[in-house]
Amino acid sequence: METTSPPRAKAKLLLPAAPLANCLFGAFVRDTRGCNLAVDQRFNHFASSPLCSVSWFFEGQCHHLENREQMSEPASAPIFPNLVFSGPYQQPQTSWNAGDINAMILAFYPDAFAALTGTSVADYTNRSVPVEEVFSDDLLQVVLDVFEAGDAETGFQLAEKTLTPLWHKARPDHPVFGHRVADWCRSLGVRALTSGVGKSTRQIERRIRSWAGQSKRNLMVYVRSEQAFQHALTAKAEGDLNLADMSAELGYSDQAHMGRQIRSITGFSPADFMKRYDHEEAFWSFRLMGERF
Repeated sequence: METTSPPRAKAKLLLPAAPLANCLFGAFVRDTRGCNLAVDQRFNHFASSPLCSVSWFFEGQCHHLENREQMSEPASAPIFPNLVFSGPYQQPQTSWNAGDINAMILAFYPDAFAALTGTSVADYTNRSVPVEEVFSDDLLQVVLDVFEAGDAETGFQLAEKTLTPLWHKARPDHPVFGHRVADWCRSLGVRALTSGVGKSTRQIERRIRSWAGQSKRNLMVYVRSEQAFQHALTAKAEGDLNLADMSAELGYSDQAHMGRQIRSITGFSPADFMKRYDHEEAFWSFRLMGERF
């Protein structure tokens, strides 16, 4: 008798239309309904990131692991609300789904979030809170309407439609940038240099920190790590991945230096990360990030 295998878990990256390209990084969609994932396949690893996000859990529950000890008993970790806002995280994060999940994470550039809400990103660095603590009026209604849509792709289209006029009113005048964190960081630096009356290094740094919630030096760690990620994926595809050569080409002082920075971003050593990247369910968000290169 022929047996039918359960469907594969769905992971998809949705990119914004041009009018929102300076506001939204994109949306991460995760749907494991009917996949019968084992307990150890329901973890989700996320890199530390300068981005902000709103998460919608249309179905299922997500536990936010606060420390490595909770990996052995993930059900003991706190449960995220169905609608949650997360600021930039300076450490890698892990969550766990109690069962099937249908969810979407919409990532904002932090200066765009500040422009839309008038709220300092620094207030939410390394924090996740219910959306009602952050959004109000029109923006809160957008979040609620997306949740009522009950579906990630429909909700994303609705979010784009309703956010576009709000962003048109709130967006600052600054150069259009590409689709990577490095592009955004360069644009932020140009904007900090050309905004306001003060041009000293301290004044420029203060502007960057107010818009991004962290220093330019911290942001450059993300830029270099993104470059390392792209380099590693290209070299791996060509069968020529050499970590020592990669660290030298990217300007790290040595391979150990690169390893420390990659671990600080991902939670894993470069070798362990590349070994697990292709096949482990928990690395789905990293695979989606890889699609941008």
